[in-house]
Formats: sequence, structure tokens, C-alpha cells
Amino acid sequence: SESEGEREPSEQGEILPFGFEGGYAPRQDKTKAVDPAGRGKRLRKNQKERGPTLDAGDVVAQLADVKGVAYTLDQQAKADAPPPVPDLIVGLPPAVPKKKIRGTGVTDHELVSDLFGEFSIKVPKADPHAEAAKRRAEEEREKAEQERAKRELEAQEQRAKEAAAARAAAAAAEKERRRLEAEQEQRQKDAAEAQVRAELEAKLEAHRSERDRVKLDKATVAANRQAQAEELDAMESIFTEGFSVIDDGKGCIIPLARWTGGDITVEISFPDGYPSTAPPTAIFRNIPMGADQITLREHLESAFVDQVGEPMLYEWVLSIQELLEAEFEAEPIS
Repeated sequence: SESEGEREPSEQGEILPFGFEGGYAPRQDKTKAVDPAGRGKRLRKNQKERGPTLDAGDVVAQLADVKGVAYTLDQQAKADAPPPVPDLIVGLPPAVPKKKIRGTGVTDHELVSDLFGEFSIKVPKADPHAEAAKRRAEEEREKAEQERAKRELEAQEQRAKEAAAARAAAAAAEKERRRLEAEQEQRQKDAAEAQVRAELEAKLEAHRSERDRVKLDKATVAANRQAQAEELDAMESIFTEGFSVIDDGKGCIIPLARWTGGDITVEISFPDGYPSTAPPTAIFRNIPMGADQITLREHLESAFVDQVGEPMLYEWVLSIQELLEAEFEAEPIS
């Protein structure tokens, strides 16, 4: 009879799991006891003949590594390729190895080659339709961005126009307000001047009526002549340029101001009643256009009414010079 170490696998044999050396193991005869020592020698002999073997843990680890590589390649292909991306795994390991594991065993390299020889990774080619769709989407996005920028620019221009219109309206309103204020001030000024003129006219008219009723005697006339002579002497000492006495002391010529048209002068005549009751008379020469003789004469008469009985030529000349300088930019002559 054959020994257990030399018996070939038969229909009575059974397949052992991976990592259990020896390939096919004989079916144990329950009537006979198994020799553990003899079986151990046979296992060590087979291991030396076929080299290192794989156990269940090694196979599971290598399967995990290969599946991890496949998953990484799958994710990279999905990120690079346009959607939709087909499955990257086109070949799966066979359910059983091609080679039958015989009693002599196989090496690790042979086992991995048998398990994963048909495993392959296929990167899908770019779809021209997908590329065209992608380009159209990009063009539409750029067009939408341009439209948005255009609308934003138009909105900014509209806001700028509205702001400019608001500023123009505010400026127009401010201008109208100032015009109305100026008109109101001018009306108030005109009213005030009219009131002053009316009061002046009333005062002058009252004084004219009163002095017409006054009768001058010789003593009053002599006193008036003496006052006139003294005032002329004082005026001559003040106005050294162009001043002159006329009509034997009954009048004088006084230089008032100088402007582009020449020198402005006034000829003064003293009546017998000056300075007791009547004002002097005045004739202006070379006055600027716009100056009114009547107004200037009324100014002289008003100054006299305010100082009846006292010399008033010097104060009046100063006031006329200020008026000519303010309204006509004429330089006073002293």
C-alpha cells in the first residue's frame, strides 16, 4: 500500500484554503490515526520546493492596495475628463485563478498575476460634443459677464446723470433764492431811499417857506459877509491845489476830485443870507456821466439845513468827495 506522503490527489482529496501549504490534502480516514510528525515533514518539503507562500492576510492587503490605486485613478480621470465620466474599471479580476493550485503550490508572483492579470485602467477620450458644449458654456458665461458689466456701467452713468441733474436743480434753486433775496433787498433799499428823500424834500420845503418870510437887515448881511470871508480863508489854506476866490469874495472855485475825464470842480456862490438863513448855490463842472446836478445841489442844501447859521462848506466838500470816489472811482483832490 502507498504511504500517505507519496499519494497523489484523488477524488477523495479536498482543497485547503490559501496559506495552508500542500495544495490538496488527503481525506482523512477516521479509522486510522494521522501522524502529525509525518505530515509536518511533507509540508516543510513542499515549502522549500515552491518558495515563499501567501497567507490570507497578504492576499487581502494586496487586494486593498490595488483597489486603492484603481480608486485614485478613477477620481483623477473623473476630475480631468468632461462629464459624464464612464466607469474606469473595465476589467475585473476573475472569480477563480486561471491556474489550478496543485499540490506543488504557486509563488506569490504567479498568484497575483493570475488574480489581476486582466485588470486594466482605461482613460476615456475627450468627447468632441462635450468640448463644444464646454466652449459654448464658457462663451455664454463671458457674454453674461459682459452684459452684467454693461448694465452696471449704464447704471453708474444713470446715477451720475441723476446726481448732476439734482446738483443743477439745487444750483438753480439757490440762484433763484438769491435773486429773490436781492430783489427784496433792493425793494427795501428803494423804499428806504424814497422815505429819506421824502423826508428831505419835506424838510427842505419847510425851510424854503420859512426863509422866504425872513427879512434881512444890514447888520445881518454884514455879519454874513464876515463869516463868508473867514470861511474862504480857511478853505484856501486847506485846498492849496486849484482853489480860487471869485466875485470879490462872494464865491469860490473848489477842486473836488480827479478822474479819467479830468478834474471835477464846483463853483460856489454866497447869497446875502448865508450862513444865517440861505444856503450857498453850486454849479458842478466836468462831472462823470451818471452824476446828477440836481441831486448834488440838494445834497448841499440838505447839509446847510442841518447846520443853519454855521459855516458848512468844508464838511459838505468832504461828503461830496467820498460820494464821487465811491460811485465813480474819482480820486479826491486836497
